[in-house]
Amino acid sequence: MVRQFKPGSGEPHSPYKTFYVCRSGSRIPHIFRQGEPYVRETISGFRVFGYRLGFVVRSEGIQSGSETEVGWIDLRIGRARTGLINASEGLANESEEQPGLPRVPDWDLKYAIANDGTVAVLGAGGEPREWEVCLLPVKLHSLGPPRQLFLSTCPG
Repeated sequence: MVRQFKPGSGEPHSPYKTFYVCRSGSRIPHIFRQGEPYVRETISGFRVFGYRLGFVVRSEGIQSGSETEVGWIDLRIGRARTGLINASEGLANESEEQPGLPRVPDWDLKYAIANDGTVAVLGAGGEPREWEVCLLPVKLHSLGPPRQLFLSTCPG
């Protein structure tokens, strides 16, 4: 559902999205992700793994910054978990990026969800071409940071 944020004072309005899931047997849709004004957000790559519905979230701030997350929704109870796999603060020089931000290549992204909710990600992209495999473990309210298992770089 798309809504409008109206800040007043003559500032421009901004659409933002709220994402819902309708679980089997439920008559009421459940919010699983609340968007923010001035952020473009898309959710794609929906796949079912057992009783979990997996997805990829890409968001980009209107003025700067971008993020890619992977996540899932437990279709039995509606609980959602997401984990950040790629983030950029939108600085002019990428070599100045904030240390500690995950940078899993996300141009070509594949993922799988284990029975315990752990997410395995295979990301590819960049120049030179990189492939990275990582795991995101389940935490109390999110998925944990990506833990690299494999990285390969090939010249373009």
